[in-house]
Amino acid sequence: MKMTTTRVYRTSNVYLPPVILVMFAVLTVGIPVMIFALLAADTAPSTPGYAIVVLAFTAVILGGACLSHHRLEFKDDAVRLIWFPAFRKTIPADSIISCAVKRANPWRNGLGLRLIGNSTLAIMNQGGDGVFFETVGNRRYLIVIRNPSELTETIRRLGTMIDKSEPNK
Repeated sequence: MKMTTTRVYRTSNVYLPPVILVMFAVLTVGIPVMIFALLAADTAPSTPGYAIVVLAFTAVILGGACLSHHRLEFKDDAVRLIWFPAFRKTIPADSIISCAVKRANPWRNGLGLRLIGNSTLAIMNQGGDGVFFETVGNRRYLIVIRNPSELTETIRRLGTMIDKSEPNK
């Protein structure tokens, strides 16, 4: 029995900028230190459960932000959007109707997984050029890709998916 394997093309992971990572790392360490200092000075709320909840919340949120990254994965019949640690979405190739290069501005829209208007879901851990594509359900996606050659390859692959899905071409 012959098994066929589909080759997967992956873009590089895009992480948060180093300045943001340092800021989150300082907060991840600083907030627990501050809470322990308040507990030691006896100025914190008398319930230690409150401090534990704040510590756990801080560790999960800021730790997850420090680890977050995104990428695209292409198979023959689908594109997979991945924003680690919380989001994965597979989009069938036959539902993609257009693609283009678009610039993402984190000062305007923020960083991470965002809804940025016009039914557009943006995945941008950094600003810069990204791929913008639309699906049949009038859904739009903007994913920042930092490497220019990967951006070109991504546009090429999306273009072939659009060509395959349109009959009479």
